[in-house]
Amino acid sequence: MGLAEKRKIKEFQDNYYEKLKKDIDTAAGFPVNIEVRWDSLAKDGYEDLLIEATRKIYFTTLKNVFLEICQDDLGREAAQESLKKIVIDGSHGSSAGSCKFESGTLYFNHENCTNMDYTHELVKGLVQLISSKL
Repeated sequence: MGLAEKRKIKEFQDNYYEKLKKDIDTAAGFPVNIEVRWDSLAKDGYEDLLIEATRKIYFTTLKNVFLEICQDDLGREAAQESLKKIVIDGSHGSSAGSCKFESGTLYFNHENCTNMDYTHELVKGLVQLISSKL
């Protein structure tokens, strides 16, 4: 990770993260524990896409996943009870098939600059993965 990528990650943390995290919490109906492995998100040579890709792949996707799962009290209660933490890791993966839900933790493994215009498929796969464990 070079200086340009480090700057974009810092810009995302300072200017976008809190709002996007609140959007996820609102969609879920409860505070969601999210751990972001920031260093894994900065791909060399992708600094121009980094903010948009990170927003789309992780935060917009998670918001839409929670809107689907937590659309009623039953889903919201099941998610709040079963999902203890989300770990965002951009070091590998390009689909929901790269993600795991184990022991209350969703491991959201997906490179942020890969398939960023196909988040609807990612949402569908994550909803299926999480719902099967609730």
